[in-house]
Amino acid sequence: MKLNKKYAELLGIMAGDGCLSKTARNKCYVYISSNSETDVEHMIYVQSLFKDLFNRETTLHKRKDENTIVLKFIDKKIFYELSKHCPIGKKYDKLQIPDSIKGSKTFMTWFIRGLFDTDGNVTLSKQHRTVHYYPRIEIRGITKQFLTDVLNYLRNLGFYGSLSKGYCNSYRLEVPGFKNLVRWCNMIGSSNPKQIRKIKAALKNANARDRVRTCGLQLNRIGLSCFDTRRSAALPLSYTGIRK
Repeated sequence: MKLNKKYAELLGIMAGDGCLSKTARNKCYVYISSNSETDVEHMIYVQSLFKDLFNRETTLHKRKDENTIVLKFIDKKIFYELSKHCPIGKKYDKLQIPDSIKGSKTFMTWFIRGLFDTDGNVTLSKQHRTVHYYPRIEIRGITKQFLTDVLNYLRNLGFYGSLSKGYCNSYRLEVPGFKNLVRWCNMIGSSNPKQIRKIKAALKNANARDRVRTCGLQLNRIGLSCFDTRRSAALPLSYTGIRK
């Protein structure tokens, strides 16, 4: 199957919250899980990716007594197609940017977008002030080399950031500041409504402090063009088709 933007984004999602699993009876599972309280809208979007790319209808399941929503299905054809780019089984000692992605700036930015929408976050810190105002884009994981490669690519795009040791043998990739946030909007964006809301709030906060102007951009010029709203806005904000 030929790579395109949506496929590259899905591979980033798989690198974040996805898994390919093969049982002893040769059943081939494609599996993605997320937070049922904050990421339902994005999981519906992930469903649309499988429909657009593979013409595959999928169902979301909410785990009982857990804040987890799961997309899981058996399909050998899709499994082996994804396995060309994703590791099978436990991925953390094998996780890397697919070679098929590395050679394309377009595919890399969409891959990072999918990764950010699953393993990323936008936080605000006080930065020696009394209120939380300073934005930090973060991506967390336990595969140091993988995050190092992502950070190096972001640096090649003009971002500045760092990689530090986190908790429980994890690592944190951090891209701090308003300039980075604006650059992220213009170059990478998001398809996760949760992340979009956080970015909008951070940019609004920045605009109130006249800090977006230091980037040569105004908030009303940034808008949401980077979020590909033609696709994201088409998603329903409420959904009742989740099996429990």
